[in-house]
Amino acid sequence: MSEVSWAASENHRLNLALQCWKVIVLDSTSNTDLGRLLMQCIEHGKSDDYIWQVINDAFSSRAAATLKSRAASLLAFGRWKRSF
Repeated sequence: MSEVSWAASENHRLNLALQCWKVIVLDSTSNTDLGRLLMQCIEHGKSDDYIWQVINDAFSSRAAATLKSRAASLLAFGRWKRSF
């Protein structure tokens, strides 16, 4: 039996998915409102914890599985596009 609780496991899955979304959003800061907001936060010297909280808040209504699935699709497309 696993020693990790269900809540801790879900939190870990959510953090992994949010890390993917952080990469996606910061890779296209001029194309999304969230990207522009994060860029302003970075320019104003906000901490990494603050930026992480903004990302967490922006995606808080989504399930970890949904975030992971959609991020995986966008990251795969990005890798394909960069191959040209």
